Amino acid sequence: MADGYARATGRAGVAFVITGPGLCNIMTALGQAYSDSVPLLVFSSCLDDIETRKGQLHQMKDQLAAAATVCDWSELAQSDAQVYRLIDQAFAEFAHQRPRPKHIQIPITSLAAPAAQPLPRAPAPVAGDIAKSCRDAALGEKAVGYFRGGARARFP
Repeated sequence: MADGYARATGRAGVAFVITGPGLCNIMTALGQAYSDSVPLLVFSSCLDDIETRKGQLHQMKDQLAAAATVCDWSELAQSDAQVYRLIDQAFAEFAHQRPRPKHIQIPITSLAAPAAQPLPRAPAPVAGDIAKSCRDAALGEKAVGYFRGGARARFP
């Protein structure tokens, strides 16, 4: 679905998969996206301590290396600050370099921790601006509407 979204919109597709089989299942799409220059950002969980605890459910020897074979890069983020830095890096590269899939791996125990950096909230709409936009759209022969959150519509 993330691949389809990216191909249809030209914007990065984002997916989150589970440890082990989840990453393996998305690797075919990542390999094709790499060949086709499709911007995909894939997050996967990973087990926290694979060296001392062999045989955990969904354990892989090296998820980072597996993902790196079909991605531009594959990185481990052990803190929320690292996750945000890698997200920023991925989107900067999507915008300024040949778009290729990226992979960020996050330890399961980190997923339960609250993020230190809250996501920005969209500003509340201003009633006067909405009314003016509606008047402009009604008067114009070709109006273009832009709606936050990524939805775009073009009116005849």
